[in-house]
Amino acid sequence: MEDLHNLESSVNALKSQLNAMDRTRCNPTRRNDLKRYLDALEVEKELDGQLELFKFNDPQEINLMENRTMGNQDAANRWTDNIWTLKTFLIRKKGMNSKEVSMSTSVC
Repeated sequence: MEDLHNLESSVNALKSQLNAMDRTRCNPTRRNDLKRYLDALEVEKELDGQLELFKFNDPQEINLMENRTMGNQDAANRWTDNIWTLKTFLIRKKGMNSKEVSMSTSVC
């Protein structure tokens, strides 16, 4: 019983110290400032989500995608030209027929 009384008095003393510290430490507008800050963080998260949705309509992203597409198309055209050049060389200079060349290059 005495231990319980000592614990209760300790808790009450700590609560009074906490209240005293809270009054001296906290600015009266601190809670409002923190609430505004947290609200601003929530708005920022929402706006970041919207920005992520609209990222594919960004002019820089569209230009980057167009440049990559053109580069890939050029690479595919070079590959096709090289295959046809190889096939032409094998048919004309080495005397192979077109079926043998197609089978050996695995290209129809």
